[in-house]
Amino acid sequence: MNRRRFLKASLAATGAAAGMANAVASAAVKVGDCFIADSGEEDLLVFGEVLEGYTEAHLRHYRFCRCFSVACPEGELGDVHVSTVLAVVSRAFFEAMRQEGWQMEAGQRPRSACWIMEGGGRPPRDQGWACP
Repeated sequence: MNRRRFLKASLAATGAAAGMANAVASAAVKVGDCFIADSGEEDLLVFGEVLEGYTEAHLRHYRFCRCFSVACPEGELGDVHVSTVLAVVSRAFFEAMRQEGWQMEAGQRPRSACWIMEGGGRPPRDQGWACP
């Protein structure tokens, strides 16, 4: 199973919805957050950090970010739609992925991730999850 499919299956197994409402995702992805996003390409995950949000109504579901991947390890600036964000992760996990060249192995699941859950729910902290 490739990494992208594994991550999506992992999200589904934990109750996360791939088709979450934009309003829920917008509230969950804030300036300063690090995240894992779906690139839309087979077996390619994007790791990003949110640099700023927008106040314009037509841009409310976008974030200006610096994003990285195995295809672009040096990073690039651009806009990310919140519906593509699979998980908000800790800075420590983000930096660990940087050290690994943005390669996330199948079966690797960030304990420190705050998965974006259907309806905006969060896993309980007592199970080792660190949610903002």
